[in-house]
Amino acid sequence: MSANLFGERFYSERVPAWHRLGHVSEEETGAVAAFEKIGPYTVNLRGLRLTDGTPIDHKAIVRSKTSDDPHKRIFNVVSNKYHLVSPQDICELWDTKVGRPVETFGVLGKGEKIFITTKLPGMDVCGDEVDNYLIAVSPMTGGEAAKLIVAPIRVVCQNTLIAAQGASTEVYRIIHDKHIKERMGQWMNTIYERSEQKMEGLKEAFDVLAKHKVTKGDVKKVIDASYPFPNAPRNNVSEEMFADRQQAYSVGIERITKRRDTVRELLGGSGTGLDTKACKGTAWGLYNAVVEAEDFARRGLRTDSIDRSLLFGDRASVKATAYTKALELAS
Repeated sequence: MSANLFGERFYSERVPAWHRLGHVSEEETGAVAAFEKIGPYTVNLRGLRLTDGTPIDHKAIVRSKTSDDPHKRIFNVVSNKYHLVSPQDICELWDTKVGRPVETFGVLGKGEKIFITTKLPGMDVCGDEVDNYLIAVSPMTGGEAAKLIVAPIRVVCQNTLIAAQGASTEVYRIIHDKHIKERMGQWMNTIYERSEQKMEGLKEAFDVLAKHKVTKGDVKKVIDASYPFPNAPRNNVSEEMFADRQQAYSVGIERITKRRDTVRELLGGSGTGLDTKACKGTAWGLYNAVVEAEDFARRGLRTDSIDRSLLFGDRASVKATAYTKALELAS
């Protein structure tokens, strides 16, 4: 399982991460101090010229040399409209606008992406503790927006729960234009208060899920909605192309069937922490079985692309669908 960290640039308050890398501190620490502890570096925009010396309307995103990577790294080439948020910028914004200690701080790849998290107000769902986290993701790749995410996490099994939009998870995407630092600072400054206000409604929804005992029919409806089978291929092409489509269809059916079976196995007793009062035989447990199937049972080799999918891609969509359908049945 790859952590995709840049060296060992990871900070955690009190508890080490599963990869056992980086720096663990017993003291509350801000983002600037955490960055200094794990190994700071700089990233800048550098002007570009043609071989004859003529300047062009593009810049390179360049990372400085470091003790463990003694080569400058060019992350991408961008237009002059791109405005960089450097590692120092995101740390200073966090300390100034969020003003809360860092729970975790990590640097990914060769230094092109930084994430910072802090704990928000949590809740109790029928005895099942759920923590809420603010996550800032700051890419310096030229092709990705910065993001602020609010995500609840079940402490009992460490599943990241990405619920339906407008319910449990907020995602703010901020493009790298000339106003990026101003907008990022504004959202950071108010997101903690908004999260506190939203927790009451979120707890009510989670309690509804935890108190609803699911039937076999409920389980089937949530699983069918979360993992729909692909449509059979149409025979309106050449025999060779139809054979390829038919093979892809068969593979798709097999893959979806395995995922459905995995959720049923997890719900049936093999899931981590799914035997608690809140989870056992409930819509809350069914939703968490889907989450565990997506976040852990499909693990293979954890890569950055898979981690992005957990938060923003197809795996996040599966979890959001499961949440929405389970809440619909429980309500």
